[in-house]
Amino acid sequence: MSKTPQAFDSLTSLRLHGTLILSLAPVAVVATFSGGWSVAFVILTTMLVAWVTDFLLRRSSSLRERDDGSSLLWGLCLSLLMPPAVPFWIPWAGVLFSLLVIKALMGGSGSPWLNPVLIAWAFCQTCWPSEMGLGRAISGAGSAQISGFLLEHQSTFDRSFTEWLNSNVLSWINIQLPGGYIDLISGLGNGVHSWNAEAGATLLLASTVFLLVRGTIPWQIPSFFFVGFAVPMAVLGGLPSGAGLFAGDVLFQVFSGTFLLGIFFLATDTSSRPLSESGLALFGLGAGILTFSLRTWGAHPEGVGYAILLMNLLVPWIDTALKKKVLNDFR
Repeated sequence: MSKTPQAFDSLTSLRLHGTLILSLAPVAVVATFSGGWSVAFVILTTMLVAWVTDFLLRRSSSLRERDDGSSLLWGLCLSLLMPPAVPFWIPWAGVLFSLLVIKALMGGSGSPWLNPVLIAWAFCQTCWPSEMGLGRAISGAGSAQISGFLLEHQSTFDRSFTEWLNSNVLSWINIQLPGGYIDLISGLGNGVHSWNAEAGATLLLASTVFLLVRGTIPWQIPSFFFVGFAVPMAVLGGLPSGAGLFAGDVLFQVFSGTFLLGIFFLATDTSSRPLSESGLALFGLGAGILTFSLRTWGAHPEGVGYAILLMNLLVPWIDTALKKKVLNDFR
């Protein structure tokens, strides 16, 4: 036990993971509505495989570690990182790799300093790239290319609601929303979403407000992540497509891919983030800049997962460089 003074926190690991699972449950429902019952089967069975594997590992361990719900959360997050048509056995293989390699070899659910969900996702991407897919070609796209893609998949609801919104609301501030964005944001579009997490982007964003207000996740990582990504994307995002400066479409980039899931649920993972507040800000800022770089010039158009993993590698250095002194440290 550490020296006094000590602090008590009622937020246990089990309660934390349970809160995060409940926050992601509406996203899973919308993803099922968008992608069909096969998505629900993948999500539920992946969580089941993760829990059973974790149960067997805990039973075989001499430490008798208690169930803290981390395996269910890992299975849910990994399944949301999958494309809607992914074969069910791929996320199963991912959670098995995550639990048998990352958790078992690194000493428990709170020990890995690399995000276990993203390690499993990278494992699936490496082993089955064609089944995992790369999503839409969003890297380096300017506003014109993005608008063309969205209009190609625009629904009747999107067309009607966008016309009403532009005429009755946005016209007062001299702004016009292009067609297709309501489908993207609401999750109701057909053929717009390449990952399960995309379909529930609005509900995901709403649930994070609840988590931030309660203090369940630190505000520094999402805030600085967004700044590190959105500012260069707005200024330089259109250069690769020849659209010039200030032609990047930040709204599309934020609501597409796994960006929202990444900044609120994956980057804030308790075991793989820095300890100090300044470290959290630096971690988020670096991950945002890396996400912009990977999306704009990288071979993989998503970029969020790899950016977080790269920053995970720097967490020991960040904690050392920005070490927070404890109350009995008079050095």
